[in-house]
Amino acid sequence: MTVLILSPNPLIRTFLQEILAFQGYQSEDATGPDEVFGKSIPPSGQVVFLDGVYLLGFESDEVSHRVQEFIQSAECVVLLADRRWNDDLRTRMMSVEGYQILWKPLDYRQVGQVMAQLGFGF
Repeated sequence: MTVLILSPNPLIRTFLQEILAFQGYQSEDATGPDEVFGKSIPPSGQVVFLDGVYLLGFESDEVSHRVQEFIQSAECVVLLADRRWNDDLRTRMMSVEGYQILWKPLDYRQVGQVMAQLGFGF
């Protein structure tokens, strides 16, 4: 299984790639909204880690639409969220259905728990 990591933060991408690689998963990543929008819809069965910052800003409606496409075709979307984000983002997060939340700051136990809950146990 390939895991798609969509985050503008290189530390988050590297962290997730290394944890997932250690557990035997291959991953690919994208950094900016242009790359996110340019990515093809993931094949069925794929897990997508999506940084919640893509739900903020002027491109948020397009990203929300894109997230819904990923959710419909992917096994699961894991939204990387920060508890300090404002109420507007929380409202946007609630409007997107079918995802798991992984709270920042990330640690290896959180990633393992989410993957185990999804049935891709670590």
